[in-house]
This record gives sequence, structure tokens and C-alpha cells, in this order.
Amino acid sequence: MKKVLRTLSLFILAALVASYATLTYRNNQSAPTPDQARIQAAYNATVAWISERETALLDQSNPALWWMVQKSAALTGDATLAALFERYRQKHLQGGRNIWEPLFFPSRWVPFKAEDIAHYSDYQLHFMYAISCDSDLAQLPIIQAQLNADYCDKYPWRPACVTHQLMGLRFMQTRQCGDAAATQTAITALQQRIVRQLTWDPRVVDVYMQRVLMLAESGRADAIKAIWLERLLNAQRPDGGWSGTEALVPLPMGASFGFSARGFTLKPPTDDFHMTAQGLLLMSLLLEPNSSPK
Repeated sequence: MKKVLRTLSLFILAALVASYATLTYRNNQSAPTPDQARIQAAYNATVAWISERETALLDQSNPALWWMVQKSAALTGDATLAALFERYRQKHLQGGRNIWEPLFFPSRWVPFKAEDIAHYSDYQLHFMYAISCDSDLAQLPIIQAQLNADYCDKYPWRPACVTHQLMGLRFMQTRQCGDAAATQTAITALQQRIVRQLTWDPRVVDVYMQRVLMLAESGRADAIKAIWLERLLNAQRPDGGWSGTEALVPLPMGASFGFSARGFTLKPPTDDFHMTAQGLLLMSLLLEPNSSPK
């Protein structure tokens, strides 16, 4: 019996290694660069998806996602997105006490107390410092740690750690917080790390989109392989949204075996605002001149 189990285990291991090798190979094949018409079509479908779900999405106050909607509207001049963001502003940013207001309006400053931010995660505190340049926040060890490109080495189980850190550094860069040269050095190192992650992690899940997005947003669209963009475009759902998971094998009762950001999942793919907002901003950036992947 032990011999049978050992043989079965070796077979499963070999199958997993072969599957990973195949997926990684396909993830790095040469491919033609998707043309602007296809990117425009993906963008249009995403705007339609967001518009059709406006009421439900406005209940989601996640500031990072709505910053992506606002930035996309500014990049493309899209009146539909601009009007949608205005409704978000009226619902969530009225009254002058939302501490995320400077994310959307850099000239504004909202005072906050320690208890206002005590529940935030490390990268959210980094964002808070980056959009406010607050001198007290700058002294916190958790902020100082995230200024170093090797910060995420301590958190290999957090797939979005590097992209979150890069986003925080980009906010610092655009708001001119901290040492400009040191920030650029860290940004360059994280861009290179993201390219490696995209090369060796073939799962088309939320963090895959986030990695491609952050290369484009941080000025390294030239490092995006055409196949990576092709796979994201192919992953867009018929209704224009994106799912944060990748289905591999359909299962009974509507379930499916597939990838999630942290490993595997049995849930069927469903539209997800988190990944779709990132897809919206990525398409908006790629519609800009001189922003095509290689």
C-alpha cells in the first residue's frame, strides 16, 4: 500500500510540475501586440460594466478603486466615468472629514488623529503617508521599512505586497514626499521584481492584473510582454468585467477548480470590482500614446 501511495504521490507531483512548466511556457511565448482597437473595445466594455452596476458599486467605498476610476476619467476624458466619480464624491467625500480626500484632491489636507488610522494595514499607512507627506507618519518604523525595496522579502505569502509597495512609492513620487533619488531607486528595483513575478507566476488572477497595471502606471509599459496583455484581454468576461480568479477545470454544480491570488479555489469565476477597476485603469493607460507593451 505504501508503495502505491508513494507512486501516486510521485505521479501527482510530476503532473503538477509538468502543468506549471507548460503554463509558464505559454505565459512567456511571443505574441503580437494587441492593437489599439482591441484595447479600446476592452475599455468600452469595462465602462459599460461599471455603469450598469453603478448603484451597487457606489456602496463600495474602497478609495484606491475609486481613485482608479477618477484617474481613468482624467486620462480618457470619459464623461460617463467623470459623472460616476462625482456621484461617489458626493456620497463618500462630503463634509471634509474623509482622511482619504487628499488621494483624490492633492491640494487638500484633512487632519487626522492616531485613532483614525490605527486599523489600517501597513501598505494603507504607506499610502496615507504618501498622499499627505505627514512628518509624524514619516517617522513610523512601518513607513520607514516600506521605503526599502526589500521590504516584501519578509512576506512571501502576500502576493500583492510588491505592487502595493510600488503604488505607495509612486504616490510619494507624484506628491514629492521623501528623498526623490531613494524613492526612484526603490521604484526601479520593484519594477524589475514585478517583471520576474510576471515571468514565473502564470496565474491570471487579481495580482497578475495588478502587476501589469503597476508596470504601466509607473512608466514601464515597455517591460510588459504582449502575451501578458493578451492573456488579460482573453480573461475579460463577456459582460466586460474581470474575475479575480482563473478557472481551469469545471466541476459539478457550477463550481470549478482554478487559481486564486493565494493558491487554488473551487469557486466559479465571478465579476469583481477590485480586478475590474484595475483593468479599467490599465486600458486607460494603454490608450495613451507611446504606452504599448513590447
